[in-house]
Amino acid sequence: MSAFGDNEFILTKDEVLALLEGKVLGDPDFDEYGTFITMEKEE
Repeated sequence: MSAFGDNEFILTKDEVLALLEGKVLGDPDFDEYGTFITMEKEE
């Protein structure tokens, strides 16, 4: 745990598959800052 608060990301199987397809996941309930998750591209 961080002294400043932590975030936990729990992904569904469908979300993992979407990442593998190259899609971007975004936090639908953001405040001032958004959170986006992408899969690292292979070279």
